Order: sequence, then structure tokens, then C-alpha cells
Amino acid sequence: MGLKRTIFVSCIVILTLAATNSYSAWQGPTEFVSGVWGNGDSNFGIERGDTSDQLPNLTAVIFDGKTIISDEVNKREVVYNSDGTLYKVIPWYIVKNGSKIVNPDYPLYKYWNVQGYTPEGNIWFKIDKYSLKSPSGQLIKTSTTRPLELGVVSEKALGNGQYKVTVKYPDKEWSIIGRGVVPKYTRDMNGNLYGSGEKQAIRYNSCGKELARLTMPDDKIETVSQGEQVEPNVTVLEGYGSPVIAPNGDVYTWKRTPDKYSILKWTWVDDPNVPTGPEPPSGLAVTPSINGLYLTWKASPNDPGCVTKYEIARATTSGGVFSTIDTVEKGVLKYNDTTAETGTTYYYKVRAMAGSDPSAYTAEVSGKR
Repeated sequence: MGLKRTIFVSCIVILTLAATNSYSAWQGPTEFVSGVWGNGDSNFGIERGDTSDQLPNLTAVIFDGKTIISDEVNKREVVYNSDGTLYKVIPWYIVKNGSKIVNPDYPLYKYWNVQGYTPEGNIWFKIDKYSLKSPSGQLIKTSTTRPLELGVVSEKALGNGQYKVTVKYPDKEWSIIGRGVVPKYTRDMNGNLYGSGEKQAIRYNSCGKELARLTMPDDKIETVSQGEQVEPNVTVLEGYGSPVIAPNGDVYTWKRTPDKYSILKWTWVDDPNVPTGPEPPSGLAVTPSINGLYLTWKASPNDPGCVTKYEIARATTSGGVFSTIDTVEKGVLKYNDTTAETGTTYYYKVRAMAGSDPSAYTAEVSGKR
């Protein structure tokens, strides 16, 4: 009798933590699509080999939520609606006049090699060159070189294994400090930046700080010995694909078992109580001035950097309702509140902004003119 060994290192605990802790994160996974192995419309094709198996590939998730799966074994593309119901099965070939020819509908989905999205809602693809298309598939323009709209990535060694990675777009630039460059950087349709690789997806805030990291579970493999000088029998009990970033920031991947193939989905959820922008300023102080109350503070660690301005908020009671009374440009670390009335105690907080993304506020301080 052969010896059986099961290898399984699970990341389920990591995924559960990401789903339950109260911060901005991907929640899930949920099973978006599933089907058993076979060649029917609701099946998926598999060809088992000695060293590897041929499986369907999750090609893309596009703007209207449709998911496109390339089923190479069955020679077809399978397209699902945003709710997971079957939209269309597109065979690669059709028989016409007794001859097998390429299905004219097939190229519409074959080349959904998505490279990134624009804030206007258009999609960049790459076949032999880069093509920008509208969500309906209309060609807008092409490029033989990687366009700036997809981001230009550069890195600089900082020592101790750390790198500064710069991802530059026409309208924005991210600076990321980490262990190196991830295989792919992309933006969603709302301008959020992601890094993705073989088994993980990372979402960054507007200043390049990691907001959340989603790691795919490791494969679970069973190996049964067939005796000496014979290759062991290997069965994949659970296998997972690389993550695909959807236009809205959700993450999809495929999962396989001996019985079925499925698409898993993690949904991005923002926590409105968690700042999404720079590190906060500090050291806020208030002193009376000739014509008001004079505020000073220490710069956010991201100034200079991604900080675009500071917002000054004021209230008339401690812990009360604060309202933004003014803003100052980045690098400006002082403000004179000339609207403060004599004899009234005011409470102040200051936060940094990166565009529309805020930092946390400083601790409140009070002053009386």
C-alpha cells in the first residue's frame, strides 16, 4: 500500500481577520460562480497531466461586473453577469459549410487582457499593443509603448532591504516604502492604487501606505506513493489562482477541488471612521494674537510629499461639533484665526489632506482671546 501525505498550509485565519476587524478591508470570500468538471454550459473543463493540470483561467472582471473565464479545454469563453448568473458561452470555433472556423464573436472576449482603468471609465488592454476602449468596447486610441496612464514604476534602494517605489500617473504620484516592487501595480476606476502578484493583492492609500493585504490560501496537495522508481500520485485537494482586481476594487480568484471549479470574491468595504490619507500633523498649540488666536503645529511626516493642504477645524465646546473654518497650503504650519471673538474659549483641531483624502486630526487644544 502506498504512503499518503497531505501538505496544507492555510491562510484562512488571515482572511478571517481581514473580514472581521473594524477597518477598511476586503470582506469575504463568497463563492461567486461554481460548477463541476465537464463540458456542459454550467461545467468547466480540466485536463489532468503528469506534472500539471490544464484549468480554466479567470481572464477579467469588467465595468458592468461581468466576469470572463477562458475555458481552454472546452475551447470557449464563459461570461457571467455581476450576480453570478450565466450570461453567454462563446465557442472559439464554429462549423460553417462543413469547415471549422474561428467564431467571429470570440475575439470580443478573447483579448480582455486588462491593464488598468481610467477615471473616465475606460479600459486599457494589451494584445500586441496597448488599446484604450470604452466600457462598450469602442476603440479610443492605441499605443505601441506603455502609456503613462497605466503608471510608470521606478524603484530606489534605501538600504536594509528597503526600497522606495514610485508609481507615477499623469495626475498623481505614489511613493511606497517596502521590501521591493510587486509584480503589477494598477488603479481602479476611482483612482485607488493596488499592487498584485501571484498570491496576494495590496491596496494603498493616497500616500502609499498599505491599507490592507489579501493573501490567497496555499494549495492543499495530497501525495500518494506508488512505490520505488515510480512517480507519486498527486491530487490537488484545494488550489487557488492569482488575484484579479475588479474595477471597483473587489478581488476575484479561482479555486479548484477534485470535484469542482469556482470563482471566489472579496468585497472592499471602507470604514468611514478610518482616515485614508496622510499621517497626521502633531504638536498643535494655540496662543492669543493681536487680532485673534494664533495656531502652530508640526508638519505631517508626508509633508513634503503627498500632503496638499491642512484643514483647521473649530468648536466652542470640548469634544463638540467641529467645523472646518479654513485651509492653508502644504508646508504652511501656522494660522491666525481673526474671527475668534474676545472672551470666548475655542477648541481647535488640524488635519492634513492629500487631495480629498484626510489624515486623522491632531488632539484638540483650546485657547481664549
